[in-house]
Amino acid sequence: RSSDLFTGSRSLEDVTLSIIVVGSWLCLLFYCRGFRIVGPFITMIYSMIQHDIARFCFIYVIFLISFSQAFHFLLKDANEESFDTPYDSMMAAFLMTLGSFDYDTLNSGKLAVLAQLLFVIFMVLTAILLLNMLIAMMTTTYQNIAERASMEWKKQWAKIVMVLESSLSNKQRLRYQKAYTIDLNDLTENPGEIIACLSTLNPLFRKELCGEEPQHSW
Repeated sequence: RSSDLFTGSRSLEDVTLSIIVVGSWLCLLFYCRGFRIVGPFITMIYSMIQHDIARFCFIYVIFLISFSQAFHFLLKDANEESFDTPYDSMMAAFLMTLGSFDYDTLNSGKLAVLAQLLFVIFMVLTAILLLNMLIAMMTTTYQNIAERASMEWKKQWAKIVMVLESSLSNKQRLRYQKAYTIDLNDLTENPGEIIACLSTLNPLFRKELCGEEPQHSW
Protein backbone atom coordinates (compact mmCIF):
# COMPACT_ATOMS: atom_id res chain seq x y z
CA ARG A 1 0.00 0.00 0.00
CA SER A 2 1.18 3.52 -0.80
CA SER A 3 0.27 4.63 2.74
CA ASP A 4 2.93 2.27 4.13
CA LEU A 5 5.67 3.85 2.03
CA PHE A 6 7.87 6.65 3.31
CA THR A 7 7.68 8.67 0.08
CA GLY A 8 4.32 7.36 -1.12
CA SER A 9 5.87 6.08 -4.37
CA ARG A 10 6.92 2.47 -4.78
CA SER A 11 9.06 3.12 -7.88
CA LEU A 12 10.87 6.05 -6.23
CA GLU A 13 11.73 3.99 -3.17
CA ASP A 14 12.89 1.04 -5.29
CA VAL A 15 15.25 3.31 -7.23
CA THR A 16 16.53 4.94 -4.04
CA LEU A 17 17.09 1.65 -2.23
CA SER A 18 18.88 0.08 -5.20
CA ILE A 19 21.33 3.01 -5.30
CA ILE A 20 21.79 3.00 -1.52
CA VAL A 21 22.48 -0.75 -1.37
CA VAL A 22 25.21 -0.54 -4.02
CA GLY A 23 26.72 2.60 -2.49
CA SER A 24 26.73 1.12 1.02
CA TRP A 25 28.70 -1.94 -0.04
CA LEU A 26 31.12 0.19 -2.07
CA CYS A 27 31.81 2.26 1.06
CA LEU A 28 33.24 -0.91 2.57
CA LEU A 29 36.14 -0.58 0.11
CA PHE A 30 37.20 2.65 1.81
CA TYR A 31 37.87 0.87 5.11
CA CYS A 32 39.44 -2.13 3.36
CA ARG A 33 42.20 0.19 2.18
CA GLY A 34 43.74 -0.06 5.64
CA PHE A 35 44.60 -3.73 5.14
CA ARG A 36 48.02 -4.44 3.68
CA ILE A 37 46.74 -7.34 1.54
CA VAL A 38 43.96 -5.53 -0.36
CA GLY A 39 44.79 -1.85 0.26
CA PRO A 40 47.07 -1.35 -2.79
CA PHE A 41 44.62 -3.16 -5.07
CA ILE A 42 41.74 -0.92 -3.99
CA THR A 43 43.96 2.08 -4.67
CA MET A 44 44.60 0.69 -8.15
CA ILE A 45 40.86 0.42 -8.78
CA TYR A 46 40.26 4.02 -7.68
CA SER A 47 43.12 5.29 -9.81
CA MET A 48 41.99 3.35 -12.87
CA ILE A 49 38.43 4.63 -12.56
CA GLN A 50 39.47 8.26 -12.04
CA HIS A 51 42.05 8.41 -14.81
CA ASP A 52 42.16 5.50 -17.26
CA ILE A 53 38.49 4.60 -17.53
CA ALA A 54 37.39 8.25 -17.42
CA ARG A 55 39.55 9.12 -20.45
CA PHE A 56 38.48 5.96 -22.23
CA CYS A 57 34.77 6.63 -21.67
CA PHE A 58 35.04 10.19 -22.96
CA ILE A 59 36.43 9.03 -26.32
CA TYR A 60 34.31 5.87 -26.45
CA VAL A 61 31.04 7.77 -25.97
CA ILE A 62 31.86 9.96 -28.98
CA PHE A 63 32.32 6.90 -31.20
CA LEU A 64 29.30 5.19 -29.66
CA ILE A 65 26.89 8.08 -30.29
CA SER A 66 28.08 8.78 -33.83
CA PHE A 67 28.02 5.19 -35.09
CA SER A 68 24.83 4.22 -33.24
CA GLN A 69 22.92 7.07 -34.88
CA ALA A 70 24.27 5.99 -38.27
CA PHE A 71 23.03 2.44 -37.64
CA HIS A 72 19.68 3.88 -36.55
CA PHE A 73 19.18 5.73 -39.84
CA LEU A 74 20.25 2.70 -41.90
CA LEU A 75 18.28 0.00 -40.07
CA LYS A 76 15.26 1.72 -38.49
CA ASP A 77 13.02 0.70 -41.44
CA ALA A 78 14.24 -2.91 -41.47
CA ASN A 79 11.82 -4.13 -38.76
CA GLU A 80 14.72 -4.57 -36.33
CA GLU A 81 13.78 -3.73 -32.73
CA SER A 82 17.43 -3.17 -31.85
CA PHE A 83 17.53 0.02 -33.93
CA ASP A 84 13.97 1.37 -33.60
CA THR A 85 15.01 4.34 -31.45
CA PRO A 86 18.29 6.22 -30.95
CA TYR A 87 18.54 4.78 -27.43
CA ASP A 88 18.05 1.22 -28.67
CA SER A 89 20.68 1.85 -31.32
CA MET A 90 23.17 2.98 -28.66
CA MET A 91 22.55 -0.17 -26.62
CA ALA A 92 22.97 -2.32 -29.76
CA ALA A 93 26.26 -0.56 -30.59
CA PHE A 94 27.43 -1.12 -27.02
CA LEU A 95 26.68 -4.83 -27.37
CA MET A 96 28.68 -4.81 -30.61
CA THR A 97 31.71 -3.71 -28.63
CA LEU A 98 31.25 -6.65 -26.25
CA GLY A 99 30.85 -9.08 -29.14
CA SER A 100 27.21 -9.86 -28.30
CA PHE A 101 25.56 -8.95 -31.60
CA ASP A 102 23.83 -10.82 -34.43
CA TYR A 103 25.74 -9.95 -37.58
CA ASP A 104 22.82 -11.02 -39.84
CA THR A 105 20.89 -7.99 -38.58
CA LEU A 106 23.03 -5.76 -40.79
CA ASN A 107 21.79 -7.57 -43.90
CA SER A 108 18.15 -6.62 -43.29
CA GLY A 109 18.59 -2.97 -44.25
CA LYS A 110 18.36 -1.38 -47.68
CA LEU A 111 22.03 -0.35 -47.59
CA ALA A 112 23.48 -3.55 -46.18
CA VAL A 113 26.94 -2.96 -47.65
CA LEU A 114 27.24 0.47 -46.01
CA ALA A 115 25.98 -0.92 -42.68
CA GLN A 116 28.57 -3.70 -42.83
CA LEU A 117 31.33 -1.23 -43.65
CA LEU A 118 30.38 0.99 -40.71
CA PHE A 119 30.27 -2.10 -38.51
CA VAL A 120 33.84 -3.04 -39.47
CA ILE A 121 35.12 0.51 -38.87
CA PHE A 122 33.33 0.72 -35.52
CA MET A 123 34.75 -2.60 -34.33
CA VAL A 124 38.29 -1.64 -35.37
CA LEU A 125 38.11 1.70 -33.55
CA THR A 126 36.47 0.44 -30.37
CA ALA A 127 36.95 -3.28 -29.79
CA ILE A 128 40.50 -3.38 -31.17
CA LEU A 129 42.00 0.08 -30.76
CA LEU A 130 40.30 1.69 -27.74
CA LEU A 131 39.98 -1.44 -25.60
CA ASN A 132 43.63 -2.34 -26.11
CA MET A 133 44.62 1.23 -25.25
CA LEU A 134 42.56 0.94 -22.06
CA ILE A 135 44.29 -2.31 -21.15
CA ALA A 136 47.70 -0.71 -21.74
CA MET A 137 46.85 2.30 -19.56
CA MET A 138 45.51 0.10 -16.76
CA THR A 139 48.64 -2.05 -16.93
CA THR A 140 50.81 1.03 -16.52
CA THR A 141 48.74 2.19 -13.55
CA TYR A 142 49.02 -1.25 -11.96
CA GLN A 143 52.79 -1.30 -12.35
CA ASN A 144 53.23 2.20 -10.95
CA ILE A 145 51.19 1.46 -7.82
CA ALA A 146 52.64 -2.05 -7.36
CA GLU A 147 56.16 -0.58 -7.24
CA ARG A 148 55.22 1.52 -4.20
CA ALA A 149 52.64 -0.83 -2.68
CA SER A 150 54.01 -0.48 0.86
CA MET A 151 53.95 3.33 0.76
CA GLU A 152 50.47 3.33 -0.80
CA TRP A 153 49.19 1.09 1.97
CA LYS A 154 50.61 3.41 4.67
CA LYS A 155 49.09 6.44 2.95
CA GLN A 156 45.65 4.85 2.72
CA TRP A 157 45.91 3.68 6.34
CA ALA A 158 46.72 7.25 7.40
CA LYS A 159 43.73 8.61 5.43
CA ILE A 160 41.38 6.25 7.26
CA VAL A 161 42.80 7.39 10.60
CA MET A 162 42.33 11.04 9.61
CA VAL A 163 38.72 10.44 8.55
CA LEU A 164 37.90 8.63 11.77
CA GLU A 165 39.61 11.34 13.80
CA SER A 166 37.67 14.08 12.03
CA SER A 167 34.42 12.38 13.07
CA LEU A 168 35.27 12.98 16.73
CA SER A 169 34.50 16.17 18.61
CA ASN A 170 37.27 18.45 19.84
CA LYS A 171 36.68 17.29 23.42
CA GLN A 172 36.96 13.62 22.41
CA ARG A 173 40.13 14.21 20.40
CA LEU A 174 41.71 16.04 23.32
CA ARG A 175 40.82 13.21 25.69
CA TYR A 176 42.33 10.56 23.42
CA GLN A 177 45.38 12.72 22.84
CA LYS A 178 46.03 12.94 26.55
CA ALA A 179 45.47 9.19 26.95
CA TYR A 180 48.11 8.33 24.34
CA THR A 181 50.55 11.17 24.95
CA ILE A 182 53.76 10.46 26.87
CA ASP A 183 55.58 13.26 28.63
CA LEU A 184 59.21 12.84 27.61
CA ASN A 185 60.29 14.83 30.66
CA ASP A 186 59.21 11.88 32.81
CA LEU A 187 61.53 9.51 30.95
CA THR A 188 65.18 8.97 31.57
CA GLU A 189 67.81 10.24 29.22
CA ASN A 190 68.22 6.74 27.78
CA PRO A 191 67.23 6.97 24.08
CA GLY A 192 66.32 3.29 24.08
CA GLU A 193 63.47 3.88 26.50
CA ILE A 194 62.14 6.78 24.43
CA ILE A 195 62.14 4.67 21.27
CA ALA A 196 60.43 1.83 23.15
CA CYS A 197 57.67 4.19 24.29
CA LEU A 198 57.19 5.60 20.80
CA SER A 199 56.98 2.11 19.32
CA THR A 200 54.06 1.29 21.63
CA LEU A 201 52.06 4.20 20.27
CA ASN A 202 52.24 3.16 16.63
CA PRO A 203 53.56 -0.10 15.17
CA LEU A 204 54.99 1.83 12.21
CA PHE A 205 57.64 3.35 14.54
CA ARG A 206 59.18 -0.09 14.91
CA LYS A 207 60.06 -0.01 11.24
CA GLU A 208 61.26 3.58 11.13
CA LEU A 209 63.07 3.80 14.48
CA CYS A 210 63.91 0.30 15.61
CA GLY A 211 64.34 -1.37 12.24
CA GLU A 212 61.67 -3.97 13.04
CA GLU A 213 58.87 -4.93 10.72
CA PRO A 214 55.51 -3.95 12.30
CA GLN A 215 53.26 -6.83 13.22
CA HIS A 216 49.51 -6.57 12.58
CA SER A 217 46.80 -8.84 13.82
CA TRP A 218 44.98 -8.66 10.52
